Amino acid sequence: MKIEEKLLEIQTRLKAAKSRYNKFGDYNYRSCEDILEGVKPLLKELKCILLLSDEMKTVGDRVYVMACAKLVDCEEETEVSVYAWAREEESRPKMAEPQCTGSASSYARKYALNGLFCLDDTKDADTMDNSKTKPIDKIDGMKVKALQLLCQRIGVNEADLCVLYKVKSLDQMTEKMFANINQHESDIQKKLGGKNE
Repeated sequence: MKIEEKLLEIQTRLKAAKSRYNKFGDYNYRSCEDILEGVKPLLKELKCILLLSDEMKTVGDRVYVMACAKLVDCEEETEVSVYAWAREEESRPKMAEPQCTGSASSYARKYALNGLFCLDDTKDADTMDNSKTKPIDKIDGMKVKALQLLCQRIGVNEADLCVLYKVKSLDQMTEKMFANINQHESDIQKKLGGKNE
C-alpha cells in the first residue's frame, strides 16, 4: 500500500471527538492531543509514524510559528507533509512569553494535523444557529496571511494560486481549499513553477 492509500485510510477512519467545550464561544472543539490520541492506533496498524515540528518565522515585526505535520511510511520510506501557521499574540496578560509561544505552537500543530487528516474544525452543527450559517465558509485573515507566506516560501505567485482555485483573491478561499493547498503544497509548487526550498 502506497503512502497516499495509507493516508486515505487514516482520513476516512480517523475519529477525533470534539470532547472539549469553549464556554466563551459556546461550542465543542478538539485539541491537538485529541487528534493524536485518535490517530495512534491507525498509525500502528498501517506502519506509519507521525512527526510534528515547529519553526519560528519573523514576518515584519511579528513572530509566527510554522508547524509541520509529517506522515512517514515505515515500509516505503516515503512521506507527506502539511504546514500550518499561527501568530504569537502581542500580549496576553496572564501568560508568560514561553506560554504564548507554546499556545501558538499547539494551534499551528492542530491545524497542520487538520490539513493532513482532512479534519473539520468548525463548530458542531448542534451548537450553531444554522439559519445564519454562510453557505461557504471562507478562511479568516490569519489563514490568508498563511497562504501569502506559503506563496513567498515556495516561489508561487498569489494570483496564479487564485486562478488555480478559481477565486478572485486569497480571501475568497474556503476552508476546504485551504486544507487542500496545505495537503498538496509540493504538487502546486510544481504545477505553478515555484522554486525549490
